[in-house]
Amino acid sequence: MPPLKKSMPSGIANAPSKRTRDALKVGKAKQTDEAGRESVGAATTRQDKRRQETRFKLMRAALQLMSAKGLDGVAIQDITNAADVGFGSFYNYFPSKEAIFQNLKEELIEHYAAALDKLGEQVADPAEKIAASARYTMRHGRADPVWGKFVLATNFNRDSLHAGLGRYLLRDVMTGIEAKRFVCHDLASLVVAVGSTILGGLMAEVTVSEHADDPFGSPDDLPEKISATLLVTLGLPWAEAWTIASRPLPVVDLPANPLSVGMRPDS
Repeated sequence: MPPLKKSMPSGIANAPSKRTRDALKVGKAKQTDEAGRESVGAATTRQDKRRQETRFKLMRAALQLMSAKGLDGVAIQDITNAADVGFGSFYNYFPSKEAIFQNLKEELIEHYAAALDKLGEQVADPAEKIAASARYTMRHGRADPVWGKFVLATNFNRDSLHAGLGRYLLRDVMTGIEAKRFVCHDLASLVVAVGSTILGGLMAEVTVSEHADDPFGSPDDLPEKISATLLVTLGLPWAEAWTIASRPLPVVDLPANPLSVGMRPDS
C-alpha cells in the first residue's frame, strides 16, 4: 500500500516563495497611493532616464575629446573624467573605447551620410549631386565645428573609403564614371583626390573662426569654389563646374547633432 501523502494546511500549497513575497513587499511599498508615494513604474522610468543621461554624458565627452585628438589620442579614463562618471561605470554602457567610437560614427556620420544621400531623389546629374554633397558637408562643418572635427579625425585613413561619407562618395564617383560624366584613369586615386579636396575644404571651414590671419579668409562662397575645383578634378571644364557648384542647394532634411553642447538627451 503506497504511503499516504501528508496534507498541507489550506492555502500553503499555492503560497508564494520568500523571494516572491519580498518582491511583492517592495512593489507594494512603491505603489502610488493617496499619500503620493511613487510607483514601481515611476522608479523604473527615473532609473532609465539616469542611464540615458549617463550614456549621453559619456558620448558627448568622447565626441569632444576624439574630435580634438582622434581615437588613439583618447583613453577611457579621459572620457570618464570629462563626463564626471566613475571609470567602472563606462563598461555598463560600452565594452571598449572602440565601441563608443563606433557608436559616435554611426550616430554622427552614418546618419548624416544617409540623409545626404537623399539628394539623389532630387538631382539626376552625378556632378551636381557630388557638388551639393560637398557643399552641404563643408557648411555643416562650419555650423557645427565639433562635428566637423570629428569627421576629419575619423576620415583621413584607408578605412574611410568603406564607411560613412567615403562609402557614398565612392559609389557616386563610380556612378558618374559609368554615365561617362567623369573622366577616370585610376579609380582609387580619383576618389582619394576628390575626398581629400572635400576634407580639406571642411578643415578650412571648421577652423575659420580659430585664426584671425586665416589664409582662406572667410569667404561665404568657399564651399562653392572647392566644389567646383573637385568637379574639375573629375574632368569637367571650369566654366561648367562653377555653374553647377553655384546652383541653389536642394532642400535636404539633415539630422541635427544630438550631442551638441547644451542639448539634453531628452530635448
